[in-house]
Amino acid sequence: MSALEDLISVVGPAGYVREPVDLSRYLVDIRGAFRGETGLVLKPATVQEVATLMRICWEAGIPIVPQGGNTGLCGGAIPDESGKAVVLSLERLRAIRSMDAGNSSMTVEAGVVLAAAQKAAREKSLLLPLSLGAEGSCQIGGTIATNAGGHHVRKYGSMRNLVLGLEVVLPDGSILDACRSLRKDNMGFDLKQLFIGSEGTLGVITAATLKLFPLPTEKVTVLAAVERLEDALTCFNTLQAKFAAELAVCELMSHASISLAANNIPSVQMPFAEAHPWMLLLEWEADEAIGDRVEAALADLIEAEVVRDAIVGASLSDSQRLWHLREAVVEAERAEQGSAKHDIAIPISAIPRFVQEAEPALKAMMAGVRLQVFGHLGDGNLHFNLIRPATMSKAQFFAEVAPLTERIHESVIRADGTISAEHGIGQSKVDDLERFRGGTETALMARIKNALDPQGIMNPGKVVRSSWSQ
Repeated sequence: MSALEDLISVVGPAGYVREPVDLSRYLVDIRGAFRGETGLVLKPATVQEVATLMRICWEAGIPIVPQGGNTGLCGGAIPDESGKAVVLSLERLRAIRSMDAGNSSMTVEAGVVLAAAQKAAREKSLLLPLSLGAEGSCQIGGTIATNAGGHHVRKYGSMRNLVLGLEVVLPDGSILDACRSLRKDNMGFDLKQLFIGSEGTLGVITAATLKLFPLPTEKVTVLAAVERLEDALTCFNTLQAKFAAELAVCELMSHASISLAANNIPSVQMPFAEAHPWMLLLEWEADEAIGDRVEAALADLIEAEVVRDAIVGASLSDSQRLWHLREAVVEAERAEQGSAKHDIAIPISAIPRFVQEAEPALKAMMAGVRLQVFGHLGDGNLHFNLIRPATMSKAQFFAEVAPLTERIHESVIRADGTISAEHGIGQSKVDDLERFRGGTETALMARIKNALDPQGIMNPGKVVRSSWSQ
């Protein structure tokens, strides 16, 4: 038998896809920005099947592209156009292996959808705090492989902070069984950290033990309007000082981003009677009633003219309406059919100056370009996106936007920031990684890659180039 036939024999009739009509959904990313080719998608159902598949590919030199829910924004789960790689979908690895309420931990397989893992934790009065827009379709393995962030990083940290242990199949088919549930373990190198954020370039994550938290009994959601970014920063720092343990979310949205949502999404209305340049979506979590304290703190900020207006979510439905504003911003961008995304992070204190300097410079470079500034103020992560001018075609916009992206990235690096806060590197930012982190840092990444994957079969063309080690 050929190597491809060997691969198919491992997974059986339900474990592979070869027909072009069925392959298509594995070959294009969620935005339609990246497209690739393959003649075979493999869907193993057990870690042992993954290990056998990897061993066959290792011996035959077949490239492997691991794929979870395919919700990434940098093309990290899409094969190249050569058609030489097989796609390894983790969608059938969807068991919740264990739930240890006494240890506040759960062990889940890589194909478990994030929302399903959250639900399983809630049923035990526990919280898996990772929360993001794609939680209904993204899979646990993918969120670990990209070190996903989301809305609650300010309080709980990114996915890296939530992983206690990992099970990983290495390129040669050997299994790293380190799905431990310990919070302290100094027995040698913490190997799991190599694979978190590696985007499938070092091995295939097949299961993880995750850290859980007590489920909050009280939540308060607030939309606060401010006139300046400096006021947004003052508001956040004041509330963070008063509610160090309870303040879980601080999201920033520009008036322009909410207006875009209101113009494109019928269910969205401008929340305040007067227009305000910036809005903060804030959420508190607590084990006791906290509403009165929150309203008193807001009253002080309004009296000081830091906050100009505020809406307090008095019920679950009120909270959901406020969150709908934030989620609609992303949906509205898709409706505009032409946006250049920039997933940046800079020190929180530097955000006002960065935005104030970047906005006029970008508008001078492309007449009519529209800025979409929103994101996670509480951890310094902004989605600093550009929407095509109304008079410019999508094709022309993408042909001419590169200098603006370069200007944004250069400004971010000057501000001691990063051009990839939570979306990863994938295939879209490999050159930028080399440019801005080149030298010892990228050389070390390449040495690690070459040590674990000397044949270069794991997700080729993503994140790291083997040549950087030279």
